Amino acid sequence: MRQASWGVAFLLAGLLVGPLAAGEPGAGGESSTSSAGRSDPAAAERGRIALTLRGFLKPEWSDSAYRRVARLWDEPAPDPDRDPSAYAAAFARRYGLHPAPFAND
Repeated sequence: MRQASWGVAFLLAGLLVGPLAAGEPGAGGESSTSSAGRSDPAAAERGRIALTLRGFLKPEWSDSAYRRVARLWDEPAPDPDRDPSAYAAAFARRYGLHPAPFAND
């Protein structure tokens, strides 16, 4: 019983002291806000670049699967090699995809 009470005491001490030892977010490291509370334009630009120019997920479809899937549709589809933009539009219409609100190569 005595060991259990010591364990609870250490747990509570860790919960109370842990946040105090951690300090302010960004203390000692790079912060996205200045001391006056204004946002850092360089940090905002890095975030924009990371979100719009970097892929976070691997594609679910291989390129060959994307080109062959129209064979399974009930309606005729454009040839992906002859008219890639029309095929992409038919693919998006078929699967309910919307264009990205940013450059999406």
